[in-house]
Amino acid sequence: LSTYANYFDVYGATTDGNDFSKRKLGDATGEMGPFYYYKDKDGYSRSHNAWYADLSGLVDEASSWFHRGGLFDHGIITSQFYFHRSTGGSYSNLSFRLVLTN
Repeated sequence: LSTYANYFDVYGATTDGNDFSKRKLGDATGEMGPFYYYKDKDGYSRSHNAWYADLSGLVDEASSWFHRGGLFDHGIITSQFYFHRSTGGSYSNLSFRLVLTN
């Protein structure tokens, strides 16, 4: 584990994907706080970040992957500042892109 520590982040164990105390600076989860909970147009209360009020959620025990940029059918609550937990499975309304950094 320590051999590869520079290549991934380890988040504290939680069963609550809305526990933003586990966020990390440098992966965009730490920089986008504070986080607010309010009802969306569909009546569900969700967590939103301070950057353009995009929907946000951290990884948890059941969903250990992030997807970023949002699902196309979520409308205005998702943009480049959206991030949320995922099981890593496939979704018909979600795509991906590879990013190389130097």
